[in-house]
Amino acid sequence: MPLYGYSPEVIKDWLIGGVDFNLAGNGGPTCTDFTPPARRYFEFIFGSLFGVLLLAWAYRYLSFDLRKRKCGLSLKKFMFYFV
Repeated sequence: MPLYGYSPEVIKDWLIGGVDFNLAGNGGPTCTDFTPPARRYFEFIFGSLFGVLLLAWAYRYLSFDLRKRKCGLSLKKFMFYFV
C-alpha cells in the first residue's frame, strides 16, 4: 500500500491526535460561528428526527425469538460477522 509521502509516524499522529483545531479551516470556534444558529438548530432537529424514524422503522424488523428468525441468520453466523 503506497503512503504517497506520508510516513507511518504522521499517520499514527493523525489517528491518535485527531483534528488539529489550531489550523485554519479545521473546526474550532471560527468554524462553529460561521454557521448561523438557525441552521444548526434545523440540522439538529432534522438529524434527530431522521434517527428516530430509522430506529422505529428498524424496530419493526427485529425478531427477539431466535427460533423464529425471518432473516435466516443463525446466532453463530451473527456472532461470526459482528465479533
